[in-house]
Amino acid sequence: MLDFRKSHLPQSELVRWLADLIYPVEAKDLLLKKRLRSHIDKAIIKGLLVKKVSDGLVQIETQGFLRWLSRKKVRNQDWGQLLKEKHPKIYIPLTKITVSGVTAEGLVGHPSTEPLPTDLKSAHQEILKLRSENNRLRNENAAYRKNEKDRQQYIRRQRGHGKAGGRGNE
Repeated sequence: MLDFRKSHLPQSELVRWLADLIYPVEAKDLLLKKRLRSHIDKAIIKGLLVKKVSDGLVQIETQGFLRWLSRKKVRNQDWGQLLKEKHPKIYIPLTKITVSGVTAEGLVGHPSTEPLPTDLKSAHQEILKLRSENNRLRNENAAYRKNEKDRQQYIRRQRGHGKAGGRGNE
């Protein structure tokens, strides 16, 4: 049994342990271990698991792995249920939290700390100033998009020349 009190465990050991947990008869099958490693790799790509590499050894965060395993279902097999039956001490049950009556507000970007205008005329001037800045930024973005489009067309054209055999073979 692995020591799940550690913060990270090697992926190879977790795959071996997982093979023994889920498929105890075929646990030595290399193709099975490859499939299990693929499940773990997909979870890493999706951001469900956290990995770290030290000295070329891939290690997986232990608590995240147990949480993922507790909720994992493959085809008609519930891996979480197997974990709960065979190792109830390390099984992490699903926690659902319902919050009501709470609101939150957030800002993205660089919030302005300038005070808002108090009279109508200065507010109108501020709106006009912000609109002109917005239009300037839209035009700037349009220019960047056009340059990027031209650059992509140039790259496609150059790739075509390479596929045709390089210079002079057109």
